[in-house]
Amino acid sequence: MTLLESLQTVRDPRRSQGQRYPLNVLLTLMLMGTMAGRIGYRSVARFCKQFETELKQMFGLAHGVPSHVTLSKTIEAVDIGEFNDALNQWSKSQVNDYKDVAVAFDGKAVKSSVSDGTSKTQNFIAFVNAYCHDREMVIGSLSFESKHGSETEAFRELATTLELEGAIFTLDARHDSKKP
Repeated sequence: MTLLESLQTVRDPRRSQGQRYPLNVLLTLMLMGTMAGRIGYRSVARFCKQFETELKQMFGLAHGVPSHVTLSKTIEAVDIGEFNDALNQWSKSQVNDYKDVAVAFDGKAVKSSVSDGTSKTQNFIAFVNAYCHDREMVIGSLSFESKHGSETEAFRELATTLELEGAIFTLDARHDSKKP
């Protein structure tokens, strides 16, 4: 399964009228820009403009590359859960056998997502990622809100979802617990 095929499973929230770009192409362009170190819609749009000739040929973009407005309005309307599921499905298809494969799990909070930062009940959005050392790629990711879950719970759910039987897990000290 290719990344574009996997991203076709994400429901398109846009009206069908006036769509110039398929949703899976917009999502792929955002991923490409982000992996190239571009942060933000304007930066990703500049990345697309820089490589416009190649991207037009690669994706058959008759109208050129999308603007930062097109990227932002579309991406902000996409269901993040569906997007995450599509990425996990694609990543999982890239690794066939996890026997004796090292998988590192780590959680990171999303910048600027903290609310009630000075209270004991602060809330933030975070991701737990599973990185496969042998394939040199993230094979799964799961988001959670700290108010409704923990990194340890998210790790367990992600490990179960990915069916990593036979894999060797590495985790940071946060997961050290006497509870099974």
